[in-house]
Amino acid sequence: MTDEPFDETDPRNNRVTYAGDRTDMPSVLAIGGDGNRVDLGSGGKLAGLQITVKGSRNRLTIGDGCILNGRIVIKGNGRTVRIGARTTFQHVTLYSVEGCDVTIGEDCMFSKRIEIRTSDSHSIIDRTTGLRLNRPGSVTIGDHVWIGLDAVVSKGVRIPEHSIVGAKSFVNKSFYEPYVLIAGVPAAIIRRNVDWDRRLLPFEAAPALREA
Repeated sequence: MTDEPFDETDPRNNRVTYAGDRTDMPSVLAIGGDGNRVDLGSGGKLAGLQITVKGSRNRLTIGDGCILNGRIVIKGNGRTVRIGARTTFQHVTLYSVEGCDVTIGEDCMFSKRIEIRTSDSHSIIDRTTGLRLNRPGSVTIGDHVWIGLDAVVSKGVRIPEHSIVGAKSFVNKSFYEPYVLIAGVPAAIIRRNVDWDRRLLPFEAAPALREA
């Protein structure tokens, strides 16, 4: 294993780069189209991740130290999916389709059976006008967000930094206030002025949080 970065470009100008210290790769890395780019950071684990890109000029960036299990699907042209450093997925399905992007911040923790999607993948039609009602939309999730089991993050949503999304929640609107607990169907803020930690801390208040 070399510490030199790896950079490979195929005849259709699809490019994959990763750090020289990477010891595993996604279990599926399927790229169709022209001029796509996939950048994989150093460290972490990606062996449980499936990546499918269908289209041209798309870019997927995964930061350093990520541990990702699940599936990332990008369909279309000129789309961007960014996952920040040290983010973890136990099992997440992410769809970037219909001309929309997905941005996930650093140090996020996502549980199992989570869906993040920029489109409903089917149409809801107004019978009077014949027009489609359910527009797609990009998804943005801030730094240090914890999303619980079986949650769905729907199209056009923004989740602010230092937030918690409860298990089985359906997030179908944007929130802008950080340090909140969001839960329910549809999701709403149920508690403010909270934060979270990957460690299971004792019930006594953590000094760092008391002093913040």
